[in-house]
Amino acid sequence: MRGLKITDVGAAKIDVTEFDFFFIVSAGRFTEEDIWLVKQITSLNKKNYFIRTKIDQDPRNSKDDHPDTYKEDIILQQLRENCEDELKKALINNSCSENKQAFKIFLIGGKLPSYKEWYFPKMTKSLLYD
Repeated sequence: MRGLKITDVGAAKIDVTEFDFFFIVSAGRFTEEDIWLVKQITSLNKKNYFIRTKIDQDPRNSKDDHPDTYKEDIILQQLRENCEDELKKALINNSCSENKQAFKIFLIGGKLPSYKEWYFPKMTKSLLYD
């Protein structure tokens, strides 16, 4: 489901059991829709990917703001940890605690010089095997 908006499509109209595999793609902070979808699909025994896109923006902003202390790998690790923390928060408040399959988290950004060192190749390999 591309561009899911709870306000546009009522929760009752979406039957998440019809899907075999879930990708949540987000270009920024977690939204209400992301959290809602995480809660809906965690009780299903399905494969789940969370893909954080445009990760090149955060390191670029950090480099502009703090050129003396800039470290790309630390910024990207913080982004990943933030995604993990937000997913955990969404799952803690979910009443369906059994049968939760962990989300695989991938960071994607094509404008980073080292993007191949991050998650795109890992994600494509994982997709082939999942």
